[in-house]
Amino acid sequence: MSDEPQPAARPPRRPYFRPASSVPKLSPESAARESQVVRAATERLGLAGAMAFLNADVGLGARPLKLAAASEDGARQVLDLIAVQEPGGDA
Repeated sequence: MSDEPQPAARPPRRPYFRPASSVPKLSPESAARESQVVRAATERLGLAGAMAFLNADVGLGARPLKLAAASEDGARQVLDLIAVQEPGGDA
């Protein structure tokens, strides 16, 4: 036995569980519409322009990404609006 002090015993580790997300997941159809809109916006407006457009209030009553995910009609409205935007070129 040695006279050196022993390190303090650590309490046992608890397993870490992440709480369930309170944000609902997109359906596969909604995710596909969102993806289509993001791709079209990036091709037409460039990356920075697409990010600004998709997250802004552009007169459709909701953000374009939210509108596109909500319905096929919403996605069509957003795609039509992207088509008439001035092309950007930072892609």
